[in-house]
Amino acid sequence: MIPRFSQVALELTAEHFDEGTFRRGVKYAAENRVKLVKPTWPAVAKVRGSESYVVTVNYSEDRGHMWSECSCPVHHGCKHAAATALQIFQLLEGDMRANRERFRAEAVGEWLSAIGRKTAEPFTCEEAPKLKRVAYILSGELSEATLELYATTLLKRGGFGKPVPIRRRSYEARDMPTWLTREELRLTISCRAYAERSFYESGMDAGRLGAALLEELAGTGMLFWASVEGEALQWSIERKGTFSWHEDPDEADEHKLRIDGDLIMITGEELLYVDPKARTIGPLDIGVDSSLIPSLFEGPPVPSAMLPTAEASLRSLVDLGDSEKHAVLEEVQPALLVSLGGSGIEITPRALWQWREQGTDGNSRYGGRGAPRRTLAGAIAGGQSTARLPRQ
Repeated sequence: MIPRFSQVALELTAEHFDEGTFRRGVKYAAENRVKLVKPTWPAVAKVRGSESYVVTVNYSEDRGHMWSECSCPVHHGCKHAAATALQIFQLLEGDMRANRERFRAEAVGEWLSAIGRKTAEPFTCEEAPKLKRVAYILSGELSEATLELYATTLLKRGGFGKPVPIRRRSYEARDMPTWLTREELRLTISCRAYAERSFYESGMDAGRLGAALLEELAGTGMLFWASVEGEALQWSIERKGTFSWHEDPDEADEHKLRIDGDLIMITGEELLYVDPKARTIGPLDIGVDSSLIPSLFEGPPVPSAMLPTAEASLRSLVDLGDSEKHAVLEEVQPALLVSLGGSGIEITPRALWQWREQGTDGNSRYGGRGAPRRTLAGAIAGGQSTARLPRQ
């Protein structure tokens, strides 16, 4: 048999069939068993074998992928498909050679353009109709502020486009938005890490982020309250705040400690505030040890009948300010002594709190066997507790 197929057609066909199928396909094509019905991709042909079979073959030049279907018992990837593909490759060799040159030129052009874009001066807001940015949006109420990261666009006319949450579909790095700058990527990862939230979860506890990171976010000019409408939050100086009992507007006879005024409190290692009206964020001082703040403001609702007792118990820990609301406080002793079972020692709640925070080496963090005596002795010596030794 005298080969009458070009080397290019043979090589292209061989890439998509196993060796045995390829050789049988070349034999069928050389024996003129292929009758082309549609000689362009997707190609259709009738191939004469033990019977006459209808074959469809499609080929993607840019991806180099081939798909085939045949009415023979093999159904696809058969010698009939190989023979058909070889005939089409041979027929379209000139066109395919031109296409390969075109694809090659396009690839080189895209490569050179990409290099040019990297070395060109970045667009300014006036030059570009849109510029993608990361918006860091705080929201919430009272002491429950959350942070969400959004993608938005800086518009030429001013303002921002509709924000869309930034979340990854998986843990793969390639699923991060490719338009993020290195600094935006660093801040995005830092927020997720501090908040201990994965990239496909929403709503980060703002208290976990810390003052330093929130100040850095404010420095980008893209930290907002509730939405990207209006001015961004500016980092401000420390403010003094007060708190008192506030009745729940939705539940009758339920009271909780809340910050007075319109400030939103962010509780964490450092106490922060957000003033939505003034568009400021910064440190907040309410005269309470930061270690006590989460417990104070996350306590259960207190009914009116128990307010005097609650205030009396808390007064040794914090200053609840004006007590005119509950005159009965004048009749209640504010000192609350907690007995450390069986030890003969009673201690005020502030010292007990500090003692608890030290931990124990026994079976309970809140006292019991193994409690650190040295810390307790220091609390007593500092006048923060009352020692009552049992009489002999």
